[in-house]
Amino acid sequence: MTRSCRRRTAVALGALLLACTIAVGKEEHLEKVKFELLLHYLKCGDCHVDEKGKELTLYGKRLNAMGTTSSLQERVRRQERRVSPTLARMEPGAEDDRVDIDGDGALNWVEILCGTDPSDPKSVPPVNAEGDGAATSSLRKRVETIVDCRLCHVSVDTTGPEEKAPHNPLGESIAKLDTPPANTRPGSRAPAPTREPSDFLTRFKRIANQDPDRDKIRNWDEIATLHNPTDPADAPTPDELKALQALLQSIRRGETGFGKAHKE
Repeated sequence: MTRSCRRRTAVALGALLLACTIAVGKEEHLEKVKFELLLHYLKCGDCHVDEKGKELTLYGKRLNAMGTTSSLQERVRRQERRVSPTLARMEPGAEDDRVDIDGDGALNWVEILCGTDPSDPKSVPPVNAEGDGAATSSLRKRVETIVDCRLCHVSVDTTGPEEKAPHNPLGESIAKLDTPPANTRPGSRAPAPTREPSDFLTRFKRIANQDPDRDKIRNWDEIATLHNPTDPADAPTPDELKALQALLQSIRRGETGFGKAHKE
């Protein structure tokens, strides 16, 4: 192989590795958002048939089969991790029984956030809702949009790498947190970012109280109620906000979510 050929090969490999790094980073962003929401919405009935807790649902049996040496949170994280795009291409459907254990076409985590039963094929969140407009869009569509690149990007339909997809106001606010401060003196070394760019959740929590769509609802309150924080036409109702506050208080008391029995 000639020197110029080796150089071209190295450049091509570098570009491929960069693209893969960007893709993995974006996937990790979404995984963190998804798991944070699961911590709020996973309820006892998703794993237990009744309040006595002795009989497990199909979903509960799957988590139990992972063993009790790891925490429930870690088992849920492993159970709900997204299917690797490489595996999906090489072996389509290879992990369908993991990500959709009841085979009803709705992913486990989507059902948990929508409030349907991930173990019951007859309990499926509807794809479409009656009526028109963002306010009546189906809960399932809202969930799938929140845990999606569209949370931070105007569009992901780009011919370039994902990093070049344009940010919406929420994404711009988060991206700015990665920008190091300007040099104070000419010729001085550029200061390093204060945190890793992939630490998405930490950065997001720094802007959780902002309101880029100016609908008078905080970013986190919109996401936690499964609404788009950048769309003023898609805002939670007063009842949804009230229910969210009640849920958060219940979680703090250990009465909801992982509960007292699974406090990690």
